[in-house]
Amino acid sequence: MRFRMNGYQAGGRELKKYYFAYGANTNLSAMASRCPASICIGKVVLNGFRLVFRSEADIEEGGNGILHGALWTIMPECEAALDIFEGYPRYYTKRTVVVAHGELGEVEAMVYTMTRRTSQEPPRRGYRDLIAQGYADFDIPSEQLHQAVRQAERQYRREIREIREAEYQFTDG
Repeated sequence: MRFRMNGYQAGGRELKKYYFAYGANTNLSAMASRCPASICIGKVVLNGFRLVFRSEADIEEGGNGILHGALWTIMPECEAALDIFEGYPRYYTKRTVVVAHGELGEVEAMVYTMTRRTSQEPPRRGYRDLIAQGYADFDIPSEQLHQAVRQAERQYRREIREIREAEYQFTDG
């Protein structure tokens, strides 16, 4: 007998749910320390979304976007640990998305997204390297990460330039 409760599936005694990771939680060793009970399912695709950086990783709906990520099976205690790591509910919130896995087909998975849609800002190098290792762990195309970083850097530089120009006009006027 199988039933669902708060996104968790029960078949017997244990409760589990799918979790879609696209940033730091793609890193196998980081997830092993944060959520030792989690089970790595493999690489998945989320259609219609793209990776962005607002200092930390986030996702946005983006038309024809294809976002690669990692699928995990998690238990309630693992979700509680992830909630703390992600700053839920203040910094990140949760939503359900449908991801595609080669063997499982389409499955519903929980994902964290930022609560505030602030300007894009590039990530710190250590954080970017942590994600890069996770992408290597799951054979996720590194171009997804590099493209999101470049986009954040371009937007960040543009905003800094606009602020400086506004300051110059204010002091010159």
